[in-house]
This record gives sequence, structure tokens and C-alpha cells, in this order.
Amino acid sequence: MFDNDFLSEDEDENTTGAGSGSVEGTSYSCAFCGTENHTFVDPSQGDNQQYIEDCQVCCSPNILRVHHDEWEKEWTITAEPE
Repeated sequence: MFDNDFLSEDEDENTTGAGSGSVEGTSYSCAFCGTENHTFVDPSQGDNQQYIEDCQVCCSPNILRVHHDEWEKEWTITAEPE
């Protein structure tokens, strides 16, 4: 899925659920330029998260609202300008 050079071979990047201790790769569209950005979510921080991350292309700050859908077993991210 994504290159995870910083993950050890023992960690599974696709493990879900709060408290799992690993990160999951996902993506969002920048609220400013619309570019798809790849990012990682830390499930140990809960099923609903909010934080700021700069776009990898235009460097503008995006407020990311992250939600884990237990039924679909996937993360959704919405971005809005800071």
C-alpha cells in the first residue's frame, strides 16, 4: 500500500482499532489545492480525531477530521482550511 520505512517488520500497517499500537496509511484531498496527500493515522488515539497537517504540495495547513468506520473497517478524513 505505502512505503513504511519507519515501521519495523513486526508491525502491520493495516491493523485497525484503538490501542493497536500501529499506524494506518490513508489519504485526503488538500482543502486549498485539491492534491491527494498520503498520511498515516494512529488508531491508538481513538476513532475520532482532529489535527492539523500541512499539504505535501502547497504547504497550506489543513484541519483534518478523522473518523474510523467500524462497520466498513476504514478511516475517512475530511480536510478544511485552517
